Amino acid sequence: MRIGKIALIKHQRYAHAKQFKRAGKALRKLKTYLGRIIRDIIRKTKGDAELEAAVAHELMLARRVHAGNRNLNRVKGLARDADLRVFSLHAPEVECIGKGKAHKPYEFGVKVSVATTLNRSKGGQFVTHIQALPGKP
Repeated sequence: MRIGKIALIKHQRYAHAKQFKRAGKALRKLKTYLGRIIRDIIRKTKGDAELEAAVAHELMLARRVHAGNRNLNRVKGLARDADLRVFSLHAPEVECIGKGKAHKPYEFGVKVSVATTLNRSKGGQFVTHIQALPGKP
């Protein structure tokens, strides 16, 4: 098994058992591994413009994850006041939406506005307009 995978499993187990100091240690190890990988990729792609362009987006996401929530404004080339946390590597546009309900306080995604016809017609109700509302609407 890979050491990163083992460290992730340990972090999850410790956090579930409410052993937060141990969970923090495992998380620091994970961040150390991620930092090593980022530096290794930068070193190996240096000088090859095609490779740098190919991994630029993934490297930017990895830097945002590595920076964490506290010091995102220190990451090179990123805006200071924007909320830059990454909730999903496969869909980086996903945001945390606070619902304010006890059973489901948070949802992840992008808010969408859907406009439909008021009255039902023979063919059913029709969607006339859809608009994604990124950011904090």
